Amino acid sequence: MVKNRRPHLRFVLVFGVLLFLFILATGPPPCTAATIWSDDFNDGDHAGWTIESGDYGVSSNTLIPTATDSTIRHSSTVTTGTWSFDFLWLGTSAWVAFIASSTFGTNNSYHIEFERNTGTNVSTVRIHAYVDTDHTAIITAQNEAIDPLYGSWVSVAITRDASGEFLAYINGIPVWRPPPNVIHTTHTTSSFFVIHCLETTFAFDNIVVSDSVDITLPPLPIPGFPAAAIALGMITSLGLGIVTRRYRKHS
Repeated sequence: MVKNRRPHLRFVLVFGVLLFLFILATGPPPCTAATIWSDDFNDGDHAGWTIESGDYGVSSNTLIPTATDSTIRHSSTVTTGTWSFDFLWLGTSAWVAFIASSTFGTNNSYHIEFERNTGTNVSTVRIHAYVDTDHTAIITAQNEAIDPLYGSWVSVAITRDASGEFLAYINGIPVWRPPPNVIHTTHTTSSFFVIHCLETTFAFDNIVVSDSVDITLPPLPIPGFPAAAIALGMITSLGLGIVTRRYRKHS
């Protein structure tokens, strides 16, 4: 007599669904970018930009300062979303005011700053909030993962959501994770995206600004992962093996 195989099939189905949900839960959800403006400088110039101090040029399809202490701006009204760019980090000080109400970006703005102490070889990434002419560092990051990035091209992205929370990424890796929550809600309007370089050694490329948060913070590691996933996979495989053997035995 052939035994009822439905309980075993249910067993496999349940574990298959659990495995699928587990993989789905640990992967980042898809996101849709809504680009407002961008510039990759592949046209060989910086049309659409205005130089406020010093001088800038385009070389090898990248934006470069050609004088010390140089500032350049682009019209930008985005205050929540994603600001990303490629950056040659090679100098002591450069900053990007990605939300700014002044042409020089030094009043009523949010900056991401990149500093290098050439004496100690310590690199610093900092988000500054400028309210009028007063400024406050709302987050400062110095760690062993940042220091080796100096002297190379890096991909930078900053996000700000509707609650005013900032996150920053370098080469896709979060510069910090909440906590601490980096929330600042003072500035809700913007007119400019401003770049300032103290030296001529920096360069920028592939600037993209969107009004949506296009990067999702990767989930924190799950305790026991990947051991839990391996165990779940082994249990599922074992279940399939049992059902197959019983099916062959009674068929």
